[in-house]
Amino acid sequence: LGAFSGGIFPLVRAGVMAGHRCSVHWCYEAAFKAEFPQIEATETVILRDRRRVTASGAGAVFDLMLRLIEERLGRDTMTEVACWFQHPFVRDEDARQKVPVQRAGGTADALPEKVREAIRLFDAHIEDPLRIPDVAAAVDMSERHFERLFKRETGQSPLRYYRLIRLSKARQRVLYSADTLTDIAASVGYPRSGPMARHYEQAFGVTPQSERKALNGLRGLGGAAAPEA
Repeated sequence: LGAFSGGIFPLVRAGVMAGHRCSVHWCYEAAFKAEFPQIEATETVILRDRRRVTASGAGAVFDLMLRLIEERLGRDTMTEVACWFQHPFVRDEDARQKVPVQRAGGTADALPEKVREAIRLFDAHIEDPLRIPDVAAAVDMSERHFERLFKRETGQSPLRYYRLIRLSKARQRVLYSADTLTDIAASVGYPRSGPMARHYEQAFGVTPQSERKALNGLRGLGGAAAPEA
């Protein structure tokens, strides 16, 4: 059994992933972990756990198919198939997903180590946000030097970048869960939904209520559910 991208939601809801790990696309991560806290989600592009196979996205499925071809028919055949589709680089199954840098047009793995370390701290403290001076100290930099470096590499201040990470997590749950805005706000470090909604609109140009309503209209659903089978 297997699934890729948003297909992981109906697969887990079917009750067949108990005790198994799975690959979850970064755009679904917050909503997935909120709905299925008992399932271990990984950042790898592909995960095979016994008789369960999951891939983070459509491109990862192609990598998976090439790996299966290699196992059954050999590396030469796999290479020929990859060349037919002009797919020159086949990722290993344990390769980590590429995640975009917020509003910077690049990926996080291209950033300096100090900046990547700070972003890892941001990601680890979504519900309980850290103070920027504390983050600077944690990466062994003065606050002023840290803020200059961070802005030079990402085009944004650390505070704004951190807020966008938290709002992006909130957006996942707005779009792919039926959680209340109060619960969503609390999960990303806001004591009330009002401030989160204002920052959400500033960041994405639409209120969370309006975006959820529009998506519901497209789905014809009563709640902003994550992908169904």
